[in-house]
Formats: sequence, structure tokens, C-alpha cells
Amino acid sequence: NQISNKLNDIIEIAFVTKAKNLNFVHISCVLLQMIGTCRKTENGVRPKPYRLAKTHRLFELLSKIIVENFNVTSNDKWTPMLESAIDVIFKLADNPIKHVENIVKKLAAKAGLKLGKQNQQQSQTTNEVPSHVMDDFNDPILEPDHQSNPSQRTILTDISSLILTRFFNCLGKVAIGILYYIDCTMKEELLRRKDLKESGKTNEKQKQQSIKTKTKRGKNKRTRDMDGDEASMNETLNISMLTSIASKQNIVDEVDTEMDQVFGGAEAEDPVENEITSHIQTICEKNSLLMQYVELILHIISHQNVYNDELLQLSAIICLCKYMLLSVDLCDRQLHTIFHLLKNSSHENVRVTIVVLMNDFYLKYPLALASYSSDVYGCLRDRSVNVRLAALKTISNLILKEMVKPKGQISEIAMCIIDEHSQIASLAISFFMELSKRQHGDALFNILPDILGNLVGGGGENRNLSEEDFERIMEFLFKFIHKERHTESLSEKLCQRFHNADNDPRLWRDLAYIMSKLSYNERALKYLLDHYSWYADKLVDDKVYEYFNVILNCGKKLLTTKPELKVVIDELSLKIEQARTTNGILIAVQQAQKIKQKVNAGRGRGRGGRGGTTPSRAVRSTPQRKQQQRRKQKYSSSSSDEKENNQDTSEVDEKDFIHKTKKRTNPRTKVKKRVDSDDEDDNDF
Repeated sequence: NQISNKLNDIIEIAFVTKAKNLNFVHISCVLLQMIGTCRKTENGVRPKPYRLAKTHRLFELLSKIIVENFNVTSNDKWTPMLESAIDVIFKLADNPIKHVENIVKKLAAKAGLKLGKQNQQQSQTTNEVPSHVMDDFNDPILEPDHQSNPSQRTILTDISSLILTRFFNCLGKVAIGILYYIDCTMKEELLRRKDLKESGKTNEKQKQQSIKTKTKRGKNKRTRDMDGDEASMNETLNISMLTSIASKQNIVDEVDTEMDQVFGGAEAEDPVENEITSHIQTICEKNSLLMQYVELILHIISHQNVYNDELLQLSAIICLCKYMLLSVDLCDRQLHTIFHLLKNSSHENVRVTIVVLMNDFYLKYPLALASYSSDVYGCLRDRSVNVRLAALKTISNLILKEMVKPKGQISEIAMCIIDEHSQIASLAISFFMELSKRQHGDALFNILPDILGNLVGGGGENRNLSEEDFERIMEFLFKFIHKERHTESLSEKLCQRFHNADNDPRLWRDLAYIMSKLSYNERALKYLLDHYSWYADKLVDDKVYEYFNVILNCGKKLLTTKPELKVVIDELSLKIEQARTTNGILIAVQQAQKIKQKVNAGRGRGRGGRGGTTPSRAVRSTPQRKQQQRRKQKYSSSSSDEKENNQDTSEVDEKDFIHKTKKRTNPRTKVKKRVDSDDEDDNDF
């Protein structure tokens, strides 16, 4: 490797001769990161990563450059130089966490951040790891000052906003560097050692098997030619051979014991994951160096009126979000703060940054953010164009990567189709076009009920969606509905929605417009004809009538291939025209009222009535009620002449009365819930 051979020359030129040229230092650090690039596996075993010694000159020079230029506010190349230098330390240093912690301590001292005396009572229970794997956490660190007194606030206000911004940038970069180092670099090293251990066991087993095979073959061959004395000598040789094998096995067991010490013992279920979890917990302890500054970060964020510099607020929030990626517990504690800022922050860049970082949160902690999904989708209605655009990019990316299920709030993305900003509208269109290709079109079809349920009828008071905008959205979405089973399912659900629709003409028009955008087949047309009474009273609206004529014209196109549909289409057309006449309107309204009364009666019986007693409870037959029943029977026998004159009415009343008395006198009768077939609702809309 040419970079490795010329390492000393690069260090001398970049970090000594041109140390004041921060841009040159940054480029040199990017070049040095190539040394730590992972190599390909050889023979199924990961190669050992390239590392420099703890005391190498490179890390001392990088630390010196970072600290000396910290207060030089006129040079805007400090932050990119810092990030690339920390990347070099994590990729090449043998003990990187200790190096970056020393840098943080020096920067805090130079910025004037005095958080208290050194803590001499640090926990000694930290699991030790070899120097090639993990940093030593037994050095004394600072004790956080939990009291936010006025003097501390005065000290912070005296510090330059740019200095605090740079310090928070350093903290955030260190947090992400530690996370990557533990999750990736350390994990790779532990897995490499595990593979090495397993490959060693495999090789030993193969050698033992070959020795046993050769011994068995030699024994069988010599047994045929040897006499008794020679056979006894052969047994002696076999015993000595087995003794040598046992000694080799003892050596293998000693090697396994040493490796078990590295991995924490064989009793662990997953030693690699246990090591990773242990070190993450150590980093997130209250007395660790990074966690000391959480209260400082929250103090800056919660006092935006005092620290009103937008760049300072942005760096503090980014730093807090990077801290939250270290631990799910820390993430849970601070999510409320992040979403409060997302809603109420007056800085546009702050809201945009939080939305962009939602990608990382959802990828790492999807369950922790499940209860905040409405807040994330709510960013699509933000007053800022940049926030809406960032939110749409984030949400669409998560849905297409199947990290978030597109249900519940997907109508917010549909609203972006009519956004006044062309880039947002085109991105929303591209999202639905890509979604229509997933699962052979089923992915888009499955979310249509959510979209229609939230947008039909204007979308409620929060949206106030006009009819023109609604039609634009539906016209685009229904371009992707081509399958017959999708058309049949939607037509049935829309008819049922018509049947249960309130007295809202806007809702009728929206439903009718959607139905006019479907491609009808024979089954769907027959369904419309069979359930004509569900929408007959809505045809009084001119637009509803117009949309149903569009459906008829669509059905007439099928006559060329299926002439037998002419009877269905003619009958449906005749009924639609009759509904527009005066008598037709009256009949349709009366039928609709009767259907609604039946539905309400069925629901009342099913629930036992809203004001009366529950019919499911049997009425006990008491002596008083028996006397009342006898009186009613005498009264019914004495009025037999009246029953003959009004035979039809009396028969109905008598049957109804007998039916009711039977229910009351039989305590074991179970009243079943009556369910009207017309009362079956589809809750998708």
C-alpha cells in the first residue's frame, strides 16, 4: 500500500509543515482514511484491521491542530477538518475512544466550560476488553453540575455562540464515531476472532479424523498378517497414538479457554452481542464523559430566548439527536423534547434537520417512534416549503424501504399531489407511481380505503379540500386501478358507503365521481343494478346523475364483446332516468327512509334498545304478570266479533302479542341479535 509506505512523509507535510492550512489537513485526513478500509476475507476468515500504536505521532499532531484552531473563529474550515480528523482517529488508532475523550476535555477547558471537579468514584465494574477492541474507561472524568444556577447561565452567555457551536459539533461527531466504532469496527473484530476460533476447531477435528482413519486401516491390514505377539505390539502402538491425540486435544482445550476469556466465557448465549451491549451501556452511564454534557445541551435548547442564535440551536439539536442514537433508553427520554421542537420551533432549519434525522431514528428504533407517527406526517402540512419537502422525502423513503407501513396517515401524502410547490407535487406523484409497481398493484390498492376515508366529503375541517382538488387527486390515483377484482371490490364498497351516507350532497358527489373512474365489468354492473335502492335517492343531485351516466356509457362499451349485457344496461338506465322524475324522487326518498328505519330498528334490537331493558335478559314470570295475561286473554275472547271484522289486523296483532308474551313468560329463552342484511357496513371508508 503506497499510502502506508509514505505515511511518515504525509504526516510531516500535512500536519507539520502545512498545519495551519486546515483545508489541506482535511484533504490529507480523507486520504489517510483509505488505510483503514476493510480488506476482503481470505479463506473464510476476516483479515485483521490495520491499526497504529496508541502513542503514534499522528494522533498527537491531529489533537494539537484541533485544539489550537478551536478559537480561531475567522477560519470556517475547522468543522470539516475536525470531522475528517476524528474519522482518522477511529479508523487507525488502537485505542480511539481515549484519544477523542482527551480532545473533548481540552476543548471544554479552552471554551471555559467548567462542569465541576473530577470524579474519583467511577464504577470499577466495567468489563475489560483487549486494547485492540475497546478503550479503557478507568480514567478519571468530570462530574456534571446538575444545578442550573444564574451564575452558570451568565458564564454560558459570555461564551461566543460560535465556540459553543463548534463544541457541540465535536460532541456530536464523537458520539457518532463511538457508535460506529462499537457497532461496526469492534463487532467485526469480535466476529473475526470468533471465526478464527471456529476455523481452528474445524482444522483440529479434520486432523483427528484423518489420524483415526489411518490408524484403523493400518490395524486391519496388520491384523491379517501378524501373529499374537505382533498383535500385542500393535495394541501398544495404538495406545501410544491415542495418548498423543489426547495431548493434542488438551492443547486445543487450552486455546478454547483463552478465547473464552476474550469473549466472556462459553456460558454466554451470544458473546458478541453481549460485548456490544455492555460497552454501549458503559458509554451511556451518567458519569461518562459524553453524558456530562446532556444537561448543557438541553439547557441551550430550552432557553431559545436567551440563546437565540439559529446556528447554535441547530448544532445543539443535532448533537442531542446523535446522542439519542447511542441508546434506546436515552432516545425514549428525549423524544418528547425533539417532537416539541419539531412543532414549535421558530427556526425553519431546525425543523428541517429534525425531519431529516427521522430516517436514522426509524431505522434504529422503529418501535420507539410508533406513537409519534401522526406528528411526523403532520410535517407535510407545515407552513414551510422546505419542511414539507424534507418530510415527504423522509416518509416516502421509509415507506418504500418497508420501514413504515403506509396506513392511517397516507392521505397526507395524497394531499401533496396538489401542493402549490411543483417539486413537492412531482415527488408525491413519483411516490405513488413507484408504489403502484409493488406487489403487482396490491400495495397501492390496499391503501386506497385509508385515502378515500380521509378525503371523501372534503376531508374534514382541518383540510377543507375543494371538489376540484379532490377530483384531481382521485383522477391520478385511479389511473393505476386496472384489475377486475380491484374494480369489483371498490364498486361494492362504494355502494355500501352510498347506502350509509348522511344527508350530505358533497359526500354523494365525491362517491359518485370515484365510481365513475372505475372500469366496470359484467359483475360490477349487475351489482349496481341489484343495489339500486342504495343510491336511488342521491340521483336528485345533478352531478351524481351525471357521474352515473358516465358509468352507463362505460358499460355500453362492453356490448361489443358481451351483447347479453344490454338487458342489464337498459334496465339500469331506465331506473336512473325514472329516479329523476317527480314520482321517482318521492319513491326513492320513501324507500331510503324505510331502509334507514329498518336499519335503526335492527340496530336497536341488536343492542337491546337504547332506552329500554336489554332483551337478552329473560323476564321472570311472576303471579302479577300471570293475572295480567289472563285478563288480556279474556279481553281477546270477548271481542271475537271485532276480530272477524278486522281479521287481517287482529291476526297480526294477536301473533305479535303471543310472540311477545312467550318471550316474557319463558325465562330460558335466549333472544338472538337480529342483523339486517342491509346493515352490513364496510369500515374501510
